[in-house]
Amino acid sequence: MGVTRNEMRFISDLAKRCRSDILKQHEPGKNSWRAPEAFAETVLCNLAQDPIGQTLLMRFPKPDNSSFGEFLITHTYLELLTKIAQEEKLDASDRGQRLERIAQYLFLLFGGCIPHRNVVDEDRAHEHDLLVSNYASGAGAFSSRFGRQFLIECKNTQDRTSSRDVGYFLQRLQMTHCSFGILLSTNGISGQKSDDNDEKHAKALIRRAFHEHDTLCLPISLDDVRKLFPKSTGLGETSPGPEFPNVTSLLFDAANRFQFGH
Repeated sequence: MGVTRNEMRFISDLAKRCRSDILKQHEPGKNSWRAPEAFAETVLCNLAQDPIGQTLLMRFPKPDNSSFGEFLITHTYLELLTKIAQEEKLDASDRGQRLERIAQYLFLLFGGCIPHRNVVDEDRAHEHDLLVSNYASGAGAFSSRFGRQFLIECKNTQDRTSSRDVGYFLQRLQMTHCSFGILLSTNGISGQKSDDNDEKHAKALIRRAFHEHDTLCLPISLDDVRKLFPKSTGLGETSPGPEFPNVTSLLFDAANRFQFGH
């Protein structure tokens, strides 16, 4: 992949910014290089926030490790992101941004996908946490199942996401004519526990949107994301692999269980 001098300067500036962030936010000698900013993946996530970086990402070679068209997950980085997303004493904005970073990283693993963060509509009436656009040529398994563009809403709260928040996200899916969306939350949605009222909980709204408007909304919690981690044996070792080897298999399983009960 050819890189222009201007693009190379842009990448260098991003890397310097990440290093500066580490020195500002972390005391030297105290695991400062275990911060997310110390990973190359953070540079890639920052690339997706700028038009120059987006152009570079779309020119990256496609991953060839599997037919799903995903790059391999850096488990150490993803585990770190999930850990800091649940740190205490964070304000609402920081909590939301840390969950958005997880979603952004997961969909940068798809060759040709650009997750756009904090997208404001033309009338500046609504802001979408993430808009994922798939620019890859050809129809892969993921785009064939979920489409070329979809929205992600992130809810990093101590309580499960309420039916009101779920309904608001479903409304925005319908307003933007997106047939697919992901509701990424820290603790799941109301209605995922057996003691919730079946008539009022959020899961009923999601099913209604699917039956009446053909809109598929998948609630994904951090517990679901952790299924992408290698399993611990309890002896300081890990098992051969995680429950789901990639994001595609995780989402296909969630969609199949919702749609077909399998």
